[in-house]
Parts: sequence; C-alpha cells; structure tokens
Amino acid sequence: MHFQPTFLLLGAFLSSAAAWELRYYTGPDCQGAFNAYKDLPSEAVEMCFAASTLEGAGSIGFANISSLSNDVRLQARSGSGGCAAPITFDSIAAGRDFLCATGGPYAGAGSGHPLSGGGASSPCRKRARS
Repeated sequence: MHFQPTFLLLGAFLSSAAAWELRYYTGPDCQGAFNAYKDLPSEAVEMCFAASTLEGAGSIGFANISSLSNDVRLQARSGSGGCAAPITFDSIAAGRDFLCATGGPYAGAGSGHPLSGGGASSPCRKRARS
C-alpha cells in the first residue's frame, strides 16, 4: 500500500521518547502485515494520514498511545477521499497502550485535539512517512 500523509500542526512538533505510531493493517483485526507512521508526537496535535489506494486499510492500529493525553481523540475514516472521508471510528486513548479500529476498509486515520473535535478537516501540510 502507498499512503499520502497530511497533517495540521497545532503545537510544536517535537520529537520525544513518548512517541506513538499509526498502523495501517491489510487484515480486519490489527494482526499480520501493516505499514506504519512512527515517532508521531504525543503533544496536542491534529493530524490525518490518508491511504492512497482504492482498497484502503482493513483495520487501523494506534500503538504506544499510553503517552498520549487521555482525552486525545483517535479517529479513522471510511469511504473514499482519504482525510476528507467521514469519521466512522472515534475513541480516546484513556490510558491504553494499543487500540484497534476494526470494520474497515479505512481511507485515513489520525488523531484530533481534544478541544477541537479533531479530524484534520482544515487544509493540511504534507509530511513524509517515518
């Protein structure tokens, strides 16, 4: 799969030991092969990474999320249009280390700022995959 990453930076994009990752799995249950965006910032950031393939991702894994604030929104989008697709999975980190969004295919996923409702719906800048 090839992914088209986009994101909107709300805070400083600082590297930290408490980074998390977003995994695009080919299967429906966050197991098996995946592509990942690694070392994503745990600061208050709103971002979305869009799948650029027609089939999207079968499931989305949010890994190492215990470093996130408990109210950061983790979101996945179904349909077509990448980050413009409707949000169909919306949860919070809530102290967990891993969260799986099943029920794909997903066109994009990311995090949202707890105060904004998140989802990177405004124009986003592009970022190279980690």
